Amino acid sequence: MTFLVHVIYYGKKIKKEIFKTIFEAKEKGIDKQAFERTKKVLCGQFMAILDKVESFGNEYMMAYHKGVNLFEYAEICKSLTLSDAQKRIDELFDESQCSVSGVCPKKKA
Repeated sequence: MTFLVHVIYYGKKIKKEIFKTIFEAKEKGIDKQAFERTKKVLCGQFMAILDKVESFGNEYMMAYHKGVNLFEYAEICKSLTLSDAQKRIDELFDESQCSVSGVCPKKKA
């Protein structure tokens, strides 16, 4: 399984902070309050998608082509546990397999 994280950032400092946060989660464990807060945000974002016809249509088609039932997402999101997340971060995040790409805006002539 591929684990992909993408971030739009300005400056190199954020790269260090992202990796620091991930390594701390691997070593010390994921913060329970942060996990629960993030879980609520993800569930809320999904519910917001259902409120807009165009967003719903796009998400439904992407899920359909991946063979996923979009209507199961909310239950899956609610059922995630801290141990699930910790297991995934331990299994999928490997420092030796990380890369960072920077895309800078085109300078005006």
